[in-house]
Amino acid sequence: MGACKKDAYEIYIRNTDEAYYNDSVGSLSVFDVNEVIFDDFSNSSDTFNYQIMEVNESEFKDNMGRVALKIDRYKRNSDTSLWKYQYSCYTVSDKNMVERVEDNKRFIKLSFPVTTDAVWNSNAYNLDNAINVFYGAIDKPYNQDTFKFKKTISVESTNINNNFRERSFKEIYALGIGMVYKNQVAIERNGSQWRGYKIRYKLIKHAL
Repeated sequence: MGACKKDAYEIYIRNTDEAYYNDSVGSLSVFDVNEVIFDDFSNSSDTFNYQIMEVNESEFKDNMGRVALKIDRYKRNSDTSLWKYQYSCYTVSDKNMVERVEDNKRFIKLSFPVTTDAVWNSNAYNLDNAINVFYGAIDKPYNQDTFKFKKTISVESTNINNNFRERSFKEIYALGIGMVYKNQVAIERNGSQWRGYKIRYKLIKHAL
C-alpha cells in the first residue's frame, strides 16, 4: 500500500511540474520585448521595443524519436503593424527536463522535479558559457500588469554586478501557461565602454 501511495504522489508531482510547460498545440503567447544593445567599438547603445508572438504549431518526432513541439515565432514593431514570420524552434519535454532548440542551440529550460535543490547548467548542451540556474520561487503567486497568476515558478541565476561584468538571468513560468516573463543581462565593462545586451520579455496576451 505504501508503494502505491508513493507512486501516486510521484505521478502527481510530475504532472504538476510539467504543467508549467505549455505544450498545447494551437496556443499562442504575445510578449512586449525591450532590448538594449551595447557596442564598445562605437561606445554607444541602441534600444529596441517590439513584440514577439510564439505559436505552438504542431507536434513531430525529433532526431531521437521523441515527441517535439514546433513553435513558430513572429515579430512586429508595434501593436498596429503586421506580424512577420521570423523562424521556427522546438521544445521537447520528458520526465527529467524541458529542452528548447533555437538557432541550432539546445537549452535546458526546466528541470524536473521542481525543487529548491535543483541546480543545472542551462547551456549544458551547447557551446555557450555556462549559466547555472535554480528555482528561486516555487508555486508562488505573481502579478504582472493586468495578469494575476496564482502559481508560478522562477528560474534564476546568481547575479553578478561589478566593475568588469554584469550578469543576470530570470524566467517566470505560470501554471498552465508557460513563460510569462524573462529578463537577461550579459554585459562586459572596460571603464566607460560596455559590450553586451539587456533583454526583457513581458507577456501581454495568451490564448489556448
